[in-house]
Amino acid sequence: MKCEMCREENAESRGLRCGKYKVCDPCVTKSIEARMFLIGRDKQ
Repeated sequence: MKCEMCREENAESRGLRCGKYKVCDPCVTKSIEARMFLIGRDKQ
C-alpha cells in the first residue's frame, strides 16, 4: 500500500484503510490533531 497523504511506499506495515482512503497511522494521527487544533480542542 502507498499512503495517500505522505506517499510512503509499503505503509501497510503501520497503516490502515480509513473509508475510501489508504492512509498510514501516523498520518491519521496528524490529521486528527490538526482538526482538533482548528476547532479549538487541541491538547494543552
